[in-house]
Amino acid sequence: MSFELSAALAEKNHDLKEVGYDTEITEAIDPPKAPLKSHLPLTGTQERKLVDLVLKRLEESISSQKFRRMESSNSWLERRNEAMRQYGSDFSTRVEAGTIYEFSNLSMNLPKRYCDITCARAFDELLGSEQLLGVTQEGAEDSKEEASAIERFGSHKLKEVRIKEVLREATLGACIRGESVVKTTWEKQYLRYRKTCHVLTDEVGRFVFASDGNPVTNTDPMFEGEDGVTRLSRDEKIRIPENPTYKETVAEFRRVVKSGLDVVCLDHRDFVCNTAEKDIHEADFCAHVFDWPSDKVRGVLAGVLDTENAKLFLQKLGRGNVSHITGGAWASQPDDLKGEQERDMDAIPLHQFAECYIRCCVSEDGGTDEIMVVVDVDNKQALFYDYLGNVSPTGKRPFQVVRVNPVPGRWYGTGFYEKFQDRHKFVDLFFNRVNFRSSLSGNIRIENPEATEEGMAGEEIEFGTNKTYKLRPGFKIKDVFQVIQVPNDATESKDMLNLLLQTTQLEAGMVSAGDAGIGSLPSAGLATGIKSLDRVANIVLKSIFFDLVQGFERILFDAVTVVLAKYDTSDAISMMGVKKAEMLEKCRDIYSLPYRVKVVLSNARDIDVIKANSQAMEVVGNYLNLAPQIAIRIRPLFIQMLESLQISGVEDLLPIPEVTGSPANEQGEAQEAGAALAESGGKQQQRGSSRVGEMPSLSAGMAQAELGAQQQESMEQEPQEVNAQNTPTSAIGISAAAPAAAEVPIGDEEAGSSAPPVIQGEA
Repeated sequence: MSFELSAALAEKNHDLKEVGYDTEITEAIDPPKAPLKSHLPLTGTQERKLVDLVLKRLEESISSQKFRRMESSNSWLERRNEAMRQYGSDFSTRVEAGTIYEFSNLSMNLPKRYCDITCARAFDELLGSEQLLGVTQEGAEDSKEEASAIERFGSHKLKEVRIKEVLREATLGACIRGESVVKTTWEKQYLRYRKTCHVLTDEVGRFVFASDGNPVTNTDPMFEGEDGVTRLSRDEKIRIPENPTYKETVAEFRRVVKSGLDVVCLDHRDFVCNTAEKDIHEADFCAHVFDWPSDKVRGVLAGVLDTENAKLFLQKLGRGNVSHITGGAWASQPDDLKGEQERDMDAIPLHQFAECYIRCCVSEDGGTDEIMVVVDVDNKQALFYDYLGNVSPTGKRPFQVVRVNPVPGRWYGTGFYEKFQDRHKFVDLFFNRVNFRSSLSGNIRIENPEATEEGMAGEEIEFGTNKTYKLRPGFKIKDVFQVIQVPNDATESKDMLNLLLQTTQLEAGMVSAGDAGIGSLPSAGLATGIKSLDRVANIVLKSIFFDLVQGFERILFDAVTVVLAKYDTSDAISMMGVKKAEMLEKCRDIYSLPYRVKVVLSNARDIDVIKANSQAMEVVGNYLNLAPQIAIRIRPLFIQMLESLQISGVEDLLPIPEVTGSPANEQGEAQEAGAALAESGGKQQQRGSSRVGEMPSLSAGMAQAELGAQQQESMEQEPQEVNAQNTPTSAIGISAAAPAAAEVPIGDEEAGSSAPPVIQGEA
């Protein structure tokens, strides 16, 4: 096989083309060192080069996040770290000599308020319902029962991982930094223990282990198969000989204490991806850095602990470089802002690992493949590697991004601290200047005792008493004592601050009547102004919520896909019954179903359903109010309307109307009704004209008469003369024909009368 290596390795003529080699022969000559086997067989040389390539790409991606294009600006990672510090009210990094922050370092922290309010409103409007998950289907062979079963089972599993708390954490992180990365996996946790027992041995005296990593003992349940061979119940591949040999020893066991869905929001410093990539799923490389204690590693290797590779891996791990007592990943580091302390020195040491996803060439055709590699960063050794399709039920990397204010052409977003950076800096700068100026303001007292006779005599002048002093000739009272007031007002700066607060609040969508008062918005005192501000805020938040919903639904889809792929029949039966459990058995592979499964937020789905039903009710009401002759002809249009709203049972909602009576009678009744409407419309038209020369609009009767004429022609009746006294109308009062001719007589005007002339139309 071949890997696509970097240019540096290519210059050294590293040839990895080993396509078609015999695995057993090659591994005997150059065996791989990874303790866990996979469907990607590599030689030892290929494995080492793969590890070197992965570690090099890891270092390059970390460097891209820390890279500064200009010395005056922070890097991508520094901006997010600074935003997190400021959200925690830590502004110590801006204290420099010669700046106002040396004397006053307070902050109004406007972005923090915007983050908190956006997160709270998103939780209320998007995550506030009891059931978060909604499953719908799109396709000709969809099954509502299967969708309901997937929704119920998936909701149960999501509650176990507290999905709302994870999404709320992701929302807050996205508002602060611009994005949050959520990882969805299936996790197993084991409890290790030892006990004395009799363990089965093979022909050479080695202990026999089952597929779960536990030894086979004489107390394990067994059964006799159809072939007459006794087998182990928990592992049918283990055959028990007719005369088994057991040896008493202290054996190590492990028990599964947790096996289920795991959805976590990653620390932004532990997820690594080049900042120039458009999508983390399309990037050449991305990784998650994490820490594992030694016993966690032993739990992962429990099934292969007796192999030589596992023993060598653990030995190297134990005597190798330990990342830190607190580990190498940032998620394991203590938070100084919260007063956290480092782990005890006697605690189990943590080892830094990286779960990497890389595109490289491993096939004969020269195409790129998705490879997943788990590598020990400190000791530079591979724990496991395989094709992504073999380890991911979704066929994608297990990461999804929740972001706000997406950056075009990039996988990340822009948080409130970065978006309002300049305004936040100006507000805090002004706030601290006013605070410092206020601390210097006050009254300055100036005393001149020599202006008095008592002062010249050396007597101390006391103010605030009833004692009387004599002025010397040529002096006035103001020469003895003066008070000078130092003002603390900066009118121009205050006006600038008000303007800045106003524009920032409007752009953030966080405006209320109280905010407008601070920002000098007079309209906020009126009901109209409050409604206008609220409307602006809702428009801004809708855009933010749209971005959040996109990430939420991708996370929920990944979670449902993983849950179905790891489907446990006994768990489903205990919760849903046998019938629905068997139904879910068919949905293990969500991509193989004959329809498309769409996972949405239940709140968003319910709102869409309510809107669609309201529109459907209006459509059906309009249809039922039509005359039977009209309803029959335009019924297909109403059917299309309801189908576009995805309403079921359209035929029952739009019944075919029955036309009763002869056409002649119906036509006569319609003509009489139309004539009456036309006459009443003419009278209303007379009363409606109020100014000389003003042409009134067509009356309701004339407009309806024009529609009725079209109806009459569609009924294919014999042509009849239409006049003002015999106008055909529909059964619902729509008049038929327009007047054939119209005379416009001018009404008589009385001398001195201010009444305008009446313009009247006649048929």
